[in-house]
Amino acid sequence: ELGTPWPEQTLSSLPEIRNLISRFGGMAKRLNVEYGKVKEFSRFKTRLVSVVSHEFGNALTVMQSGVFLVRENLPPKLREENEALLDMMLSNIIGLTSATHNLLDMGRHEAGQLAIDFGPTDTVQIFNDILQRLQLLYQKRNLQVSSEFTEGLAPIRADKAALTLVLSNLINNSIKYTPEGG
Repeated sequence: ELGTPWPEQTLSSLPEIRNLISRFGGMAKRLNVEYGKVKEFSRFKTRLVSVVSHEFGNALTVMQSGVFLVRENLPPKLREENEALLDMMLSNIIGLTSATHNLLDMGRHEAGQLAIDFGPTDTVQIFNDILQRLQLLYQKRNLQVSSEFTEGLAPIRADKAALTLVLSNLINNSIKYTPEGG
């Protein structure tokens, strides 16, 4: 097993067998050294992703608060003139925040620390919220977006945050890779 030392064996057998066992032991030691390096690098990468994601998240929260403050403090005429720009900034901040959370969750998953919280989840609400949040992006590219859901669709048992992340990524990619006007 990787990470476990090769058992020292002293068998009274043919010299060829003892030589083979010795070579396997040497190979196992070299493999364990490389395995240790890979594990350490993986731990470093996980810590790095966690720190970077946290710092990005903090900066994005500050930027989002700044956009809200600018919007609130602008005189009505200037606010109206700059509404699309402010919405675009917020939309992009929200998109980057989602990507940051995705990166953080990937790091947690790799470290075996991603907690999944299953519960009743309204997929229609999640989908509509995502479409609303990304509206400026698909309108900017002149894309036609529509959705249809069965009447009275029951909630499903899922992790709301994880499902939101997956659907956001799918819809965001659809917007990104659909030709303008599509």
